[in-house]
Amino acid sequence: MAERKPPDKSWESWVEEQIQQAQAEGGFERLEGAGKPIPGLDAPYDPLWWIKKLLDREKLSVLPPAL
Repeated sequence: MAERKPPDKSWESWVEEQIQQAQAEGGFERLEGAGKPIPGLDAPYDPLWWIKKLLDREKLSVLPPAL
């Protein structure tokens, strides 16, 4: 997907062409999480969600090591 959009095509048609090409090549088959609900989708919005996910993923703590 490193190719550039041709100047004679609209963004919509170019993107649609890329999607259809990937579908034909099987690019959307066996995706991780396919058919599963999105975790946390029904939870209330939290503006700091990405910080909490980062702390959890990286096993970081905001507490000093002594605690």
